[in-house]
Amino acid sequence: MEISRRHVVFGVGAWVVIYGAFILLAGPTEFINEASKLSQGRLAWILLVNALGTVCMGLVLFTVSVGAGLMSRQSRASS
Repeated sequence: MEISRRHVVFGVGAWVVIYGAFILLAGPTEFINEASKLSQGRLAWILLVNALGTVCMGLVLFTVSVGAGLMSRQSRASS
């Protein structure tokens, strides 16, 4: 089964909606209050894991976009 552009747009859109809902439910002030209570060591680990998750998400989105034909060879060569 090939991945269509519509599937990619739906998947990315759903991810954005879920992420936005999480931000609204958690609330930015709640995050700031809790983050200020963390030790430096724990905050460093959280940021490291977050960075790794971001890189993995980017790689997945890149792979899906190439598989769906959203990125041509020309656009990848010029990047």
